[in-house]
Amino acid sequence: MLHLLLSVFVGAAAADYGWIAVEHEVRVNYDLENSPLQIKTDSVVGSNEQVLRVYFYGHVQDDTAGGVFLYFSSPPQYYLYFCSTSWTNFPTVLPIETNKVWTITLSRVSGEIRVVITCNTVEVLNVVLSSTTCSDSDWSTYWSRDVEKIYFTSLDTASDYYRAAPDCTGLKAEWTSTIETTTQFPVDPGTVVTVTCSNSDAVIGGSSEVTCTGEKTFTFSIEPSCSIPGHI
Repeated sequence: MLHLLLSVFVGAAAADYGWIAVEHEVRVNYDLENSPLQIKTDSVVGSNEQVLRVYFYGHVQDDTAGGVFLYFSSPPQYYLYFCSTSWTNFPTVLPIETNKVWTITLSRVSGEIRVVITCNTVEVLNVVLSSTTCSDSDWSTYWSRDVEKIYFTSLDTASDYYRAAPDCTGLKAEWTSTIETTTQFPVDPGTVVTVTCSNSDAVIGGSSEVTCTGEKTFTFSIEPSCSIPGHI
């Protein structure tokens, strides 16, 4: 049986895929704990001019529930609102692309509050909030609140678009018996996947690249397949 081997290109096809233009000074309903937040930027690292500032709020107007700030300095820095008391360098090197998609995940499991930030699918911050990791003594008061709204301040000069982080969860059901992948799902819709045949004697037919559009769906010009020349 012939198989197709798929590997993911880092990068996304140019499409909307649910992106919403950022409006400043507006509280937007958003359930952060159930839907990781993605923010798109095209700021140049090292410019010292661009800052991403998104605040979190509970159901009451002034119930601040934390927030995430990113500063495009060299090196880039982050600030967790009502946790940090100063800007901090990321513990890892960020992807070099100017166009970046930041994914902010907030989770609470067994009383543990964790903030994870990825940049173009690379994890750049993973921290459990505590009296050790937060220098602001009131951190628990704010970060323990349920997040129901997000707010981009007018001081945010970097955020262009936002959306709830979508997932492509796996291959098409029709492909699972003949196609395999080294891809670690989930991946973002718009991810371009390169198709190759695992059998070195086979040649690819149809599209050599397919694009994930959601859950287990892909788009392509011609559905990919593999065949060995001379074999029926």
